[in-house]
Amino acid sequence: TTLTSNGWSAHSGAGTNPIIVSAPDLTYHGYNQSGIGLSAMTSGLTGEDVSKSIGTITTGSVYASFLLNIVSTANNIQDYCIHFSQTSTGFKGKVLVQRDVNDNIQFGISKSNNSTLVIPWTGYNYSLNTTYLVVFKYQFVDGDANDIASLWINPAISGAEPDPTISVSTADTQADATQLTIIALRQSSNTPLCYYDGLRVATTWEELFQSEVAPLITVNENIIPFTTILGIPSEIQSYQLTGTGLSEGILITAESPFEVRAISGDGLWHDTMTVAGSFSGSIDVRFNPSSTGTFNGMITHTSLGADNVTINVEGIASEAPAALEVYPMSLDFSTKVGEVSAPQAITLTPTNLTTPITVVTSGPYTVSGSEGGIFSTEVLVAADYNGQIWVKFTPDSITDYTNSIDFISDTVFEQTTTHSWGLDPINDYATDLFISEYIEGSSNNKALEIFNGMGHPVDLSNYRIELYSNGSSLPSYSITLGGTLADNDVYVIGNAAADPAILAVTDVTSTVTFFNGDDAVALIRVNNGMYSDIFGVIGNDPGTSWNDGGDIYTVEKTLVRMPNVISGITTNPTGTGPSAFTTLFSEWISYPQNTFSYLGTHTFSPGTQIADAPVFSPEGGIQSAPVQISLSSATPGAMIYYTNNGNEPDDSSILYTSAFEVSTTTTIKAITYAPGYTASAVVTQLYTYPVEIADIATLRSQPNDGTVYKLTGEAVITFMQSYRNQKYIQDATAAVLVDDIFTGTFGPGNITTVYNVGDGITGLTGTLTTYGGMLQFTPSLDPGIPTSSGNVVTPEVISISDFLNNFEAYEAELVRINNVSFDVMAGTTFANGLVYTLTDNGMNSLDFRTTFYDVDYIGTEIPLTNLNIVGIPNERNEAGYFTARSITDFTTGVSVPVVTIVQSMGFVDLNWDVIDGATLYRIESSDNPHTGFTLLTTTTSNSWSEFAGTTHRFYRIIAVQE
Repeated sequence: TTLTSNGWSAHSGAGTNPIIVSAPDLTYHGYNQSGIGLSAMTSGLTGEDVSKSIGTITTGSVYASFLLNIVSTANNIQDYCIHFSQTSTGFKGKVLVQRDVNDNIQFGISKSNNSTLVIPWTGYNYSLNTTYLVVFKYQFVDGDANDIASLWINPAISGAEPDPTISVSTADTQADATQLTIIALRQSSNTPLCYYDGLRVATTWEELFQSEVAPLITVNENIIPFTTILGIPSEIQSYQLTGTGLSEGILITAESPFEVRAISGDGLWHDTMTVAGSFSGSIDVRFNPSSTGTFNGMITHTSLGADNVTINVEGIASEAPAALEVYPMSLDFSTKVGEVSAPQAITLTPTNLTTPITVVTSGPYTVSGSEGGIFSTEVLVAADYNGQIWVKFTPDSITDYTNSIDFISDTVFEQTTTHSWGLDPINDYATDLFISEYIEGSSNNKALEIFNGMGHPVDLSNYRIELYSNGSSLPSYSITLGGTLADNDVYVIGNAAADPAILAVTDVTSTVTFFNGDDAVALIRVNNGMYSDIFGVIGNDPGTSWNDGGDIYTVEKTLVRMPNVISGITTNPTGTGPSAFTTLFSEWISYPQNTFSYLGTHTFSPGTQIADAPVFSPEGGIQSAPVQISLSSATPGAMIYYTNNGNEPDDSSILYTSAFEVSTTTTIKAITYAPGYTASAVVTQLYTYPVEIADIATLRSQPNDGTVYKLTGEAVITFMQSYRNQKYIQDATAAVLVDDIFTGTFGPGNITTVYNVGDGITGLTGTLTTYGGMLQFTPSLDPGIPTSSGNVVTPEVISISDFLNNFEAYEAELVRINNVSFDVMAGTTFANGLVYTLTDNGMNSLDFRTTFYDVDYIGTEIPLTNLNIVGIPNERNEAGYFTARSITDFTTGVSVPVVTIVQSMGFVDLNWDVIDGATLYRIESSDNPHTGFTLLTTTTSNSWSEFAGTTHRFYRIIAVQE
């Protein structure tokens, strides 16, 4: 109901000044209601409040909405201005106001009369002399001191109730309201001077705004005159536009040369555009003149049934001043003494110049207007020359040079600085920085190494690294480097969570190391945006990785740039697919995953040949017997040195002369030396002899530190699925999950033999890992044909209590839990990857999860009867679950007994029908069933009695199937 000015009553001591006066017409978002016009006049008043009855409300919610315009506040302390009340006292849902020293306003809400408790505030986001739509609400909630008071400032006035701006409930511990009967306006010496209009009280949000809203267009703008240079659109200004009660869209027309766009629209600029009638948001305005001068225009807003609304706009356009833009602002060269460098370009962009541009420099730099033209220390080009000036560098001594390239026209003077190095003519150098090492290790073991072989220190602030993820042409992460990198030194960028061996040599950590084997990385010069080096192919996703079709991959490898490489890849390769990274084989040396020993230094031997790396025969791997190892190299005069203790080899290590035997787990590292060649890359091979384990229980107790184990006893498959080539196996001692996904670099798992449930496997070999808390066995070899078949594994019968209290003992084992039921709604069906609650007649519960995807019960209706369920305990994210293998794992459990209770001859007699399948019955009692039952006894009979003088008030009989 919209309250009128009639029926208001002043509390005692209200004073003689009027409390209800005529107010100006207030509007907000079309909420322009003919309600009461009120002004709470605070000056000189010492009384309390004026109020009006709203009936008696004891449940649900009570809302009040009104327009509020605060003219001033008595001081900067908080006070309330309107509230509900239980009677003439007991104020509830008080709306508070406070201003700061800058005359900004904040609103607060208090649930009770005690304003000293914690009060939520909006922040000083509101202003004096501004109309706001305010809604406050008091909600009755069952319980003590937990009713809720909420406040909205400028909410939408149609549709469902939105989230409140602020609210308070349990933070206010004062007693809740028993009823609400009054809405009152506050008057005191602290009350803000304010106007009210359109005051409404209702019990639902919809009822507050149920009257029809008149069509209205509202704008809120503060557009100042635009200024711009001819040919350049002005800076953008914005205003707020709101449509209320409109049946059609709002047509926005901007007089030329002014243009508009909706921030939530198509992003284009228009002279005429239409937005929805319900639009409430920002409109951008810009000034885009085609001639100089002062322009006045109008932006008009029209819609059916609403008054037109206009905004006046003004703009001034002037000619651009004479200017000259030169790019880049700095150049650097690295050139041997006596040689002429390759030319570098400076781009000129002149504006309104009237005299030719003179380009001046001095030796050892020369300039020209064309790349192939005549170079000298001065060149003259036209005033409107929009093109490139080329610069060459010809040093005459081994030193560094600084100079400038000057550009002069009219009163314009611009300059490009240079810093260049004359290099020793007898040495070879890199042409630029390049990526010298790439580590794509396990987990967060990621790193990049940048090498300087240019013969002089380099300012790293001129370089940026960008990561392009999953085939994107736009960088997902980037970092601009810093500091100075000395000649023949490296700069390492590591992942912040990498292995300590990586972090020990890392110069900076960065998200650009968030790469996998299919992500490209670029090293870019900041001053000109050119590529210094590219790893991979930008804009191409090769799948899992780029590779050469052999042993060199960009996933799960350490890759080191060959010593004779002197420059990076400066043009993005154009191919697609795994082979598009064409220099991967010719420029990179591959090492096994998590090889960190080369990080922090780089071997640089430009202009030399590299000896062929040693070839092992046979290659490393898991061995079952002693092996004879031979080493060879195709390089003439090759001498191969090796180590067998994990150390890096050099020419002081063991010289290979003939095949040698390995019979225990051994790491062999070998290197080739030859006259006239740079030493080859080090080749590492690991020959592994597994630790033999007799049974699964013993296997489960071993450390998961990468050790290779061989299970010598036979284990039987109880379940398997194609996902990750997984198999659950168990023997007489325990069970374990075999997880066989991509244990090699690519392709399927290592187990290629086809098995069936019930097959026995002997000699399973691999390593232990954990995932989500669950122990997993990762196979390294194919165990070969089954050693038996058709084995039947009888599930161990356990209870939910056993499952909860001793989960690790049953993990991965085939078990059966009897007489349980699903706590779900009727008609619920099984879906992949979801959790459902299983209970044993309400005593205990566990999580049944559909961990095994697309098994035959997915999509079937979940039975609501008591069940016996066979399944496998498994773990995910450190939580234990129970999962059935197929629909045949669900069988009907025993029924619930229907009990008759009779008191006779001083005894309580309990009787029930015999339950099929039950092997015994649990007799439980309780004085309060909500707090649980206590076991009295068990029996195989279908009746039981006890003396009636006991204090038991409730009984429960549970049929048990063991």
